[in-house]
Amino acid sequence: MTYTVEPDVVGGSVSVDADSVSSGVEVLWARLQLVEARVRPIVVVERGSRL
Repeated sequence: MTYTVEPDVVGGSVSVDADSVSSGVEVLWARLQLVEARVRPIVVVERGSRL
């Protein structure tokens, strides 16, 4: 199941400055860490069931 945190942008152009890129990277890393925290226990269980 997929959950969208930020609203989707459809059409138009988006201007990007260094500050928004920096904060965007921080948000991306934070989301990646959350995904990793959810997936890691599942991977451990799956690997254990294959032994």
